[in-house]
Amino acid sequence: MYSKYKFKGEFRPYQKRVLDHAETYLEDNKINIVAAPGSGKTILGLELIRRINKPALIISPTVTIQHQWGMRLSDNFSEEGCETDVSYSLKNPALVTSITYQALHAANKKLNLQADINSEDEYEDISEDLAYEGFNLYKKIKEANIGVICLDEAHHLKAEWKQSLTQFISTINKDVTVISLTATPPFDSTQTEWDHYTSISGEIDEEISIPELVQQKTLCPHQDFVYFNFPTESENKFIKSYEAQSKEAVSEVISEGILTKCIDMYQLLTHYELKIDEILESPLEFSSLLTVMKHNDLKCPRDLVRTVSPKGTLPPYKAIYIQTAFQFILNNPDKFGDDNCEELITTFKRYGLMQGNKLYLEANPKTTRTLISSLGKLDSIKEIVKHEFQSRRQSLRMLILTDYIHKEYLNTVGTQEPINALGTVPIFELIRREEIEGERIGAVSGSLLLLPTTLQQVIEKKREEFNFQFAMTSLNDTGYSEYRISGGNKNIVKIATYLFEAGHVQILVGTKSLLGEGWDSPSINTLILASFVGSYMLSNQMRGRAIRLDPNNPQKVSNIWHLVTLPAPSGNPFSKNNVDDVGGDYEMLERRFRNFMGPSYDGTRLAGGLNRTGISKDNLNRMQVELINKEMLERSNNRAETRAQWYEMVGVDENVQVQVTHEVSVKAPESIKMNKEFLFDNILSSLTISAIITVGIFLIFSIVTKKNQIRMNIYLIQYLISFIAILVSKFIWYFGGRRKKMESLGKAICDTLVEMNHINRWAHSVIKVSDDKITTSFYLENANEKESALYARAVEEFFTVIENPRYIIYKKRLFKRRNYYMSYTCPTIISINQKSVEKFVRNLSRDRIKYGYCYTRSKEGRKELIKARSSYISKNDNLIHEEKRATKSTRKESWQ
Repeated sequence: MYSKYKFKGEFRPYQKRVLDHAETYLEDNKINIVAAPGSGKTILGLELIRRINKPALIISPTVTIQHQWGMRLSDNFSEEGCETDVSYSLKNPALVTSITYQALHAANKKLNLQADINSEDEYEDISEDLAYEGFNLYKKIKEANIGVICLDEAHHLKAEWKQSLTQFISTINKDVTVISLTATPPFDSTQTEWDHYTSISGEIDEEISIPELVQQKTLCPHQDFVYFNFPTESENKFIKSYEAQSKEAVSEVISEGILTKCIDMYQLLTHYELKIDEILESPLEFSSLLTVMKHNDLKCPRDLVRTVSPKGTLPPYKAIYIQTAFQFILNNPDKFGDDNCEELITTFKRYGLMQGNKLYLEANPKTTRTLISSLGKLDSIKEIVKHEFQSRRQSLRMLILTDYIHKEYLNTVGTQEPINALGTVPIFELIRREEIEGERIGAVSGSLLLLPTTLQQVIEKKREEFNFQFAMTSLNDTGYSEYRISGGNKNIVKIATYLFEAGHVQILVGTKSLLGEGWDSPSINTLILASFVGSYMLSNQMRGRAIRLDPNNPQKVSNIWHLVTLPAPSGNPFSKNNVDDVGGDYEMLERRFRNFMGPSYDGTRLAGGLNRTGISKDNLNRMQVELINKEMLERSNNRAETRAQWYEMVGVDENVQVQVTHEVSVKAPESIKMNKEFLFDNILSSLTISAIITVGIFLIFSIVTKKNQIRMNIYLIQYLISFIAILVSKFIWYFGGRRKKMESLGKAICDTLVEMNHINRWAHSVIKVSDDKITTSFYLENANEKESALYARAVEEFFTVIENPRYIIYKKRLFKRRNYYMSYTCPTIISINQKSVEKFVRNLSRDRIKYGYCYTRSKEGRKELIKARSSYISKNDNLIHEEKRATKSTRKESWQ
């Protein structure tokens, strides 16, 4: 069936590894491969399809990626001159049919849909048929004998698309083989979401990480940099105006007594003892409500405060908590009164703070979009371009990816008209106006090509080879022209790529849809992500453009620039000026950075997360931002250092394997409050140690000497040593015993997850204690990334503040009494049933410390939960931090 198709190249080692094990992986008719952008997932998928040797349906998230499958089959597998048997429509299936998830949704629901794309973003000569009214999807699949379904990034979908995919796979599951390919598996999802993912794609069979690809010299060393800006004056004015509206609305609600009526209706102040269950179900919401009450001089009983916050403190009076409080009231009219909630809605709507049933006090989608798409990023781009060009000069190959073309700005090229948009043409003109000597810029989209006029002869020489015609229009005597190319965007991309690779153009500005999802130009060594629309999957694809290896430059190191707009500083509680209020742009970058792995700036580890950059959101004021930006520019010059750090951390020995783990660090409280139970345990252990030392010394010296005077001196020395032993034993207990206790806890969690078949039986927990003995880190060895992430989440939940878990774990004291001060949250994945919890408690109790458990969903259990919420964990700030890391280990242990 695929006899005329054969891969023309040589498979990379990790591709060969997958193919060698494919038969085993496919025993359940599913193969799930996790591979980073640039690893050759498409080639791997096509080879698997070829070997299975059945008609295939490939489903992709975008039209661009949909067509890349056909191009890869033609370019890399087809014999010269043979026509490729590929279709891009379900109505006319071929040997290989490539569609989008949106098309599958339309066919499954028998709908006629509009393409879910922006017309200026995509290839102009590529479209997709989405008219499927009356179409019988399953009949067509059967007629076409489809035997393979290949899913590209199947979990990054809109809800309705995901629903159609789930229905489709469940209907035809028995009759097909499913190949699932992704660069971004949902490791941080809930267990329910993970189960849904694996029900479609199967369990992960192979993981090919970026660190492994760098080690094998498939991808180049690279580093991420962050450049900050603040909103422009007009943007800031718009944001501040919204904040003022929010503040005024809340003031009116308080002054008109609406909040008081809500509190009275719920009887929160008078009968809160009868509502403990409800309060414990929503501790954040009630603590936020108490914050609003306290700030506005409404009575807050101390016992009620301690019920929602064992530390006895409430959240600060900030917009996010004020919004949480009022949204909670609006969501529960049965508790706070229908009339009261209607009055609230009327007030908030009058101020323009409601969208549907959702209240936006902190920021609404429009203000968030204003921040994310701030024109302040234009200045950031300008500074980065100037710095990188001065650093790299003629060797610079910079790609700037944008969301929109903004072709209307062509009229501003060569003028001094203000630039008021982020887009391909505006950024092109922004850089051109700097008139940096020796700098050559290009701009490209599906309908546009802007290049230096001097390249006319170079393009003329390529005209016959690429088979196109072209015409030029000068852009206001700027030295640049608009080139109109026949043959559509494929020829535009070909020409732009050639000129960029050859160095005729050093800086290329383009839309993410044209250049960000599969465009190959190995020479890119600098990337600026000026795109703010789209999912993490797309940002990962865009980042992948810059990290491909360049055969013509083996020493290539890439710099990747991320642009972030911070809210302007202000003292207003609605203004996002504090550690938790860094704005939506920063928060989005923080989420995405979790999976962007690279060397930490201090050179100590290879990790994901913003933490590796050393940036702290605690003090992001204007002065600090200027220092950070300056440091980023200076650090970006050290590409040789980046290269050295990568290879030091991943190694170059093919017998060394790179393993990605999720490490959880638990920083203990600086001072543990010594309540009577904690003191009892400490003193008991201290007295035991000192008694042993005392008796030992007494026996030794009783034998050695018989003289009274010497005996008296020895008694004095003995008592002195005993006193010192009492003091020292506390530290022996805390540091020595604590390490052993932490090892036992980590091992118990690991062993329980093994017994529950969530992680493999060769996995084992490892802990590290910091030099200052304060921070303990937990991670798994001999485990894949999914297992590592699962273990990390369980450890994190165990040490987190006790709020409302299904089960609590407590330490037993003498005579089987419960030590509530040493209580913990039972991890969600273990709390699935009592049998699993009993396994966990049994594993915890293997050493000298004994534990018990309590189910909290009964009346008695709620009482126990309230007592457990007074644990040392809940009364202190245990700083918990999870970080994705890459470590070296010997190649392919037996567990794999």
